[in-house]
Amino acid sequence: MVLNWAETGEFVASQIKDFSFIQSGMMLVATDHVQPVMIIDKEQNQDIMYKDILTTSTESMTAGNSNYVYMVISGEQWDLLRVDVRY
Repeated sequence: MVLNWAETGEFVASQIKDFSFIQSGMMLVATDHVQPVMIIDKEQNQDIMYKDILTTSTESMTAGNSNYVYMVISGEQWDLLRVDVRY
């Protein structure tokens, strides 16, 4: 098992919207949580991507070239972001 959602702390009540893997092997989980993207590293440590910067629901995402992830976020309007994830 890579991730037991029941053990994700504050994310437990959130809905998973999408997930992706980046070149370093980390898994990014997009959610409707106020901190929308959880990072899981190879040792299964959890972190929040751009805590308090990305503060709206991430509807979908996909890993791009190099260190970039493309994300569709929702809120008052929907936006497409290219996010640098140098972890």
